[in-house]
Amino acid sequence: MGEEAAYILRSCRDVLTPAEARAANTVHWMAMARQDERMRSAPRMTGSIADADPEIAALLREGEDAFGARHVARVRRDCPHVVWSCCTTRGALTAAPSARQCLSCGHSWPGERT
Repeated sequence: MGEEAAYILRSCRDVLTPAEARAANTVHWMAMARQDERMRSAPRMTGSIADADPEIAALLREGEDAFGARHVARVRRDCPHVVWSCCTTRGALTAAPSARQCLSCGHSWPGERT
């Protein structure tokens, strides 16, 4: 998933629809399972999680990246109140809307507004 999608999932989960939130949780569990052999055998991982919920299956049908791109586009369109906090030097997204340090370059701007 892209940087903007990860930012929303990390910092702005309240703007996701219930179905998007369930799909995001599924994507998280699937990513964890890919990284950890023990999780692949956990009860929650047996079979496909998305198959248990038709809404999740529909949202993830085109893959995790397409899901991320669609929900970023929807949030940008429907949620103008979401703060996209970016580095004042490089323009990269910060970890959260209130963050004042870039994770990419380390630049900090404690007194400035983004």
